[in-house]
Amino acid sequence: MYNTGIESRGSNHRLERNYFNYPVYGIVCHAKSNLNMLDNANNVLNSLESNIKFFDERPYEAWIQLFKGHNDFYHLDQGAGTSAIDFEFDPQYFGYPTPHNKINASRNWFQDMLVTVNDPLYADNVYVDSYDPEPNMPAPPPENDRFFTALGLESQGQYDQALELYKAILNSPLEQELRHLASAADGVYRLTELVNDPTWDPTVYFDAKVLQYETEDPSLCGLLEEYLAKSFIVSGDYQSAIDLIQLRLDYPTSEVDSLLAVLDLEIVLQLAALEDDKKPLTTKYTQYRYPDIQTFKTYHDLHWDQLRTLRYGEPYAIPVPSVPVISSNYPNPFNPSTTIEFSVPQKARVKLNVYNIRGQKVKNLINTELDRGHHKIVWDGRDGTNRNVSSGIYFIRLDSEGKTNVRKVMLMK
Repeated sequence: MYNTGIESRGSNHRLERNYFNYPVYGIVCHAKSNLNMLDNANNVLNSLESNIKFFDERPYEAWIQLFKGHNDFYHLDQGAGTSAIDFEFDPQYFGYPTPHNKINASRNWFQDMLVTVNDPLYADNVYVDSYDPEPNMPAPPPENDRFFTALGLESQGQYDQALELYKAILNSPLEQELRHLASAADGVYRLTELVNDPTWDPTVYFDAKVLQYETEDPSLCGLLEEYLAKSFIVSGDYQSAIDLIQLRLDYPTSEVDSLLAVLDLEIVLQLAALEDDKKPLTTKYTQYRYPDIQTFKTYHDLHWDQLRTLRYGEPYAIPVPSVPVISSNYPNPFNPSTTIEFSVPQKARVKLNVYNIRGQKVKNLINTELDRGHHKIVWDGRDGTNRNVSSGIYFIRLDSEGKTNVRKVMLMK
């Protein structure tokens, strides 16, 4: 359980396909905010007290656009004959609403076909001409759903508690949690660098999970093996990572998987070569051990092109996604540089920034208008003052046309 799903002040955002499940307040809207939940936004609001709350300390203007949004508003039972409300206003909200600033909430689903507010004084702030007859999205999960509880804990920075829940799901999943196993595995790996437990060893954990799922869920087992290999790399145990990747080359499940294993092996061998203490490493696939980083880059790029051809045909035939997206970065982990590939669905201003794990901006890579299509840029591991950044996890954030996509990268020296 967390206090607020989204708190917006002086911002302009599009909210689409979000579940606000069991916060005290789903959305808190402050002065000069304009939140777009129009035209098939399909958000689900299931809050403990109020789904949308307007608040500030002085007279203000704040908007939420809902018309034809097909959002679902639930009225959670609070007991004693009371339930959560849809809109909570205060006396500062526009003074007395006029027709142009009333909220048109038509073409959304409201539980019991009823829009509720915190005080009859504010009943005219919202109007509905027609309701959606049924919810538009799957019902929100129950309050005791472990996966969604873990997501909520993670969003609030309670990483240790979230990690324990993700692990518990993987250890003994309930029937309704089977569809979340891959996401729970990703949660475990994602939080590995954020927890405060010095005894936590992800290599031991993922090794045990590989054994657990190798017969009952081979697809999940493959994903767990990837996280195990990455955990070996993070810990500096390159030989164990190499041994694991070589098994995929020995027994490939497909041509694509074989080529992915080649890419992974090239990266591990190159990372190991960049280490100060050159520990002896063995591999039967010595053709992927390169004498210098330029040779590595030449062959690695060639193998990436082969992978694209296998997946999509000729590189120019790769479809442009309908939303801005970072499709890949390679190598990852990287040292000293990584190539970031991304796509934008139409000509627009694009921002591509690097952030550290504390959410601080490290460097702006792009801030300009780009044509529709696929693009790539190299980050050289330096910050905005041209200094080398330290080893660790970084986040590449792509912003364009009000939409955001984030990719985690790892620099290892």
